[in-house]
Amino acid sequence: MVGDSYYLGLTLVIIGLALIVFGFLTLRSGGGRTNTDYGGVIIVGPIPIVFAKNKNTALVLLVLALVIILVLYLVPLLMSR
Repeated sequence: MVGDSYYLGLTLVIIGLALIVFGFLTLRSGGGRTNTDYGGVIIVGPIPIVFAKNKNTALVLLVLALVIILVLYLVPLLMSR
């Protein structure tokens, strides 16, 4: 009765929570000061807005944003079959 999109959403939420827990545990086990990079992505329609501390982080986030945009466009096409 429940659609495939329900399971896809539930899976993505579980993966997201697991990544948050993994990141928290990694920071806690680091001990002293660590050198961290930071950045973020804001997706407005099909346009990603990327901000980051350095170029490498920005490049990784841009690739991640493009993958997310592709997935968001391909999932409805695959679900309609």
